[in-house]
Amino acid sequence: MDFQFPHAWIELPNNIIFDGVLQQFYDKHGYYDTYKITKINEYTPVEAREFMLKTGRHDFWVLKNNLESCDV
Repeated sequence: MDFQFPHAWIELPNNIIFDGVLQQFYDKHGYYDTYKITKINEYTPVEAREFMLKTGRHDFWVLKNNLESCDV
């Protein structure tokens, strides 16, 4: 069964992913293939800080592209 849900991760140099929820490091290509990733938004560290300060949350920000809340 396929389903979608909002999730975030950190993309590091050398094709390394850090998933903060799972507290694990992954190969980027394997991570994208395994979890069938569709990247919707990408934030710089400054943007992430600004969203967190503006919303008071570290999760479920407003999507940049379509301005819909992804809060479930």
